[in-house]
Amino acid sequence: MTMPVMVTKSLSLTRRLRVTHVVNSLEVGGLERLVHDLALERGAECTSVVCLNKLGAFGEDLQASGVDVSVIGLEGSPLRVIAQLCRQLRRLRPDVVHCHNMRSYLIGGLAARLCGRRGLVLTKHGSAPLKPRSAAGLTQWLMRRTTVVVVSPQIEGLMKGSRPQRLVYIPNGIPLSAYDRRPPRLEARQRLGWSPAGPWLGIVARLHPGKNHLTLLESLRAVRRRFPTTCLAIVGDGPHRGVIQEAIDRLNFEGAVAMLGERRDIAEILAALDLFVLASETEGMPMTLLEAMAARLPVVATRVGGVPEVVLDGQTGLLVPPRSPEALSAAIETVLSDPVMAEQFGQAGRRRVEDLFDLRRTVSRYEETYLTVVGRAPGPV
Repeated sequence: MTMPVMVTKSLSLTRRLRVTHVVNSLEVGGLERLVHDLALERGAECTSVVCLNKLGAFGEDLQASGVDVSVIGLEGSPLRVIAQLCRQLRRLRPDVVHCHNMRSYLIGGLAARLCGRRGLVLTKHGSAPLKPRSAAGLTQWLMRRTTVVVVSPQIEGLMKGSRPQRLVYIPNGIPLSAYDRRPPRLEARQRLGWSPAGPWLGIVARLHPGKNHLTLLESLRAVRRRFPTTCLAIVGDGPHRGVIQEAIDRLNFEGAVAMLGERRDIAEILAALDLFVLASETEGMPMTLLEAMAARLPVVATRVGGVPEVVLDGQTGLLVPPRSPEALSAAIETVLSDPVMAEQFGQAGRRRVEDLFDLRRTVSRYEETYLTVVGRAPGPV
């Protein structure tokens, strides 16, 4: 397995490197959260973002913080989009163009090469295979000129076959301070207007079929037979919202499930929960799991993608197979029935995030990667 980058340079040296991130959008999501946090940590004087499709809530936040965030729009031909991006890159004059996931990479990587930006980084966030096949030749040509960052060992295995110039493993990280000042659980529920009884389960994820909210709802039905007052908070939005609402109505969960939509007060919501649950069918390295563990919550999640790198089964939470409401409900019941174990999971999870997934560590590793890409760090990454 490729080892994480070791920090050998002062961050002050890298402040002179200008980095432009190329993303589809800065809507609320794990990938977008990483770009947002990297930009704020590095500072507006040396970081910019180009959104290919739309701005999004994280984009608005960065603009308010003084970061240069522009939107191209995907209307028209791919050549128009590439030409527009070239104009932005010539204006911004970055030392490094940092693309996120494959569509942004194909457009951003080609634009970077066309306008002479030689420093090219791709972060592959999810475990989906490389697409499209019709662009295989372009992908291979770009890969030989690209440093690829992967956020989990599983994605590393996926990307080795693409033969990039350099392959680096950098786990995602989150700022921990937001989860240090949490109110008592009942007080947090009172602030949110929730039932104080509980127990309250929670999921923070895009409302997308891959997150498999329907399996979670099926498991909730079984959990409520043993713990009748159990409630579920669903945070997020997306194309599956109508399907999820139909399932809630069909299962007669009125009053037991709160559909909260996109929220910015995630730390406050996590403070009100007893247990965090993620039922995904595929994942990269979920930022929401890191947030839950930083908030000292026990976790029940599916054993997919980079989840086992985050959640240690039997130490910081419980892992179950995907698409199994029976296994998911059994694990939830196990944690809810043992408050001591739940507390131990939560404390161990916080320590694990502090040790491995602190945003400052992630930023330092990206800084070292940027230095290497432009030829200012000794030796291979």
